[in-house]
Amino acid sequence: MSIKQAPSERSSYLELVSGIPNRRRVRVTSRKLTEKVAKGLESHISRLNDRPGDILVQFNSPGGAHQAGKNMFDILRVSKERTIGLVIVSANSAAFIALQGCHLRLASESSSLVVHNPEVERYERIKHSSRPENSASACERAIQTIQVQREWLIDMILQKSEGKITRDKLRILLDDGRTLNAEEALKYGFIDGIV
Repeated sequence: MSIKQAPSERSSYLELVSGIPNRRRVRVTSRKLTEKVAKGLESHISRLNDRPGDILVQFNSPGGAHQAGKNMFDILRVSKERTIGLVIVSANSAAFIALQGCHLRLASESSSLVVHNPEVERYERIKHSSRPENSASACERAIQTIQVQREWLIDMILQKSEGKITRDKLRILLDDGRTLNAEEALKYGFIDGIV
């Protein structure tokens, strides 16, 4: 099943994006997404919400910490003003998650997106213990954290994709961690349009 976007729709998205002034643009660029970056985005979006108008969030990021991506997702999702996410080169990993929080998700024709299973971000020191259950407990907590994060990610993506991908197909994509082009991302409902 191939989903093609009408050329008129592409040009209307391009017109929309081109019409947003520079002062209403935020860049999430090629750096590792961290809690500090998420806080910076929150501050910027908060300031932009003081005046009416669309906010363009431009993505070009290899990703970063899963939790930072989730925080950015929430910041963008609850923005008073409409947030338009635009992937210029890439939105990988945590940047992919953040993009999903935008009210409208767009990508350039040559951009790419990567979605994969979450990884444990905090490694606990596991000390040798005469009680093996202590070591096992730390490992079990790490596995449980990954499982909870993965289920949140799956549920969020399924909701945002509006039935364009099945749970089983999404699980396969998460396991593969494959790079998707803009057409594939549109087909699966990971973006709303291509510019």
